[in-house]
Amino acid sequence: MRKTTGSVVYGVNYVYSKGIDNTSGAENQDNVPNGNLTNGTLNGLIQNPFDLRANRAPSDFDLRHNVNGFWLADLPFGTGKKFGNTSGRLKDALIGGWQWSGTLRFHTGFPLGAGNGFNFPTNFFLTSAGTLQGSAKTSLSRCAGLGDGSSGCFPNLFSDPASVVNSLAPTLPGADGSRNIFRGPAYFATDMGVYKSFKMPWKESQRLQFRVTVFNVFNTVNFSDQFLSLDPTSPSTFGQPTSTAGPRGGAREMEFAIRFEF
Repeated sequence: MRKTTGSVVYGVNYVYSKGIDNTSGAENQDNVPNGNLTNGTLNGLIQNPFDLRANRAPSDFDLRHNVNGFWLADLPFGTGKKFGNTSGRLKDALIGGWQWSGTLRFHTGFPLGAGNGFNFPTNFFLTSAGTLQGSAKTSLSRCAGLGDGSSGCFPNLFSDPASVVNSLAPTLPGADGSRNIFRGPAYFATDMGVYKSFKMPWKESQRLQFRVTVFNVFNTVNFSDQFLSLDPTSPSTFGQPTSTAGPRGGAREMEFAIRFEF
């Protein structure tokens, strides 16, 4: 949805989706990268060709909730605006010509599955996922213990990682494991910008604009699932994210610019 109200332009869209498949792979990718088994991992292969539905689960790219929004507002100050309409040239140069913009992004986490160690129970080319015996809920905790039961304060995908480790078992020969049974960390970030424009004294159609933009303005910490260990054979690191998500690690950044319009 996009709408213009007075001096404000804004838009927002929300997508609810669900992707289900038997295995996931990028479009047009090779099953064997570079045509060599030693140069990468196999992608998009069915775990058990004799039971195609055995690994039916949410797709690796299933993004259940996805929200995006933006806005651009001319602040109501200065000549011709609601406040300070009769301002002189000097006062208008101070209070007029201000704009506020921003973007907002949020999405839930991607599906994840527990590892099975270096074991190939069913398919020589695929290690398969571990088998979950019971139920486990992902609940990102900023201060959780370790998967081996040790105490500590570390970020973790689970509030009690030790109980999840104990509920996982090696996948037996002929079985397929529990694929994509967890959800990775969600992502939320907001960018904002403030712009000040000055009309040039020699020609009002020309403007000089000073811009300040802040990316991830609230310095929100978003954990990445790219290097998140879900191998129960390494319980001391199970469920721990080791990197943050976002451009250049998702840290708050500020950008200053000058723009001349003519």
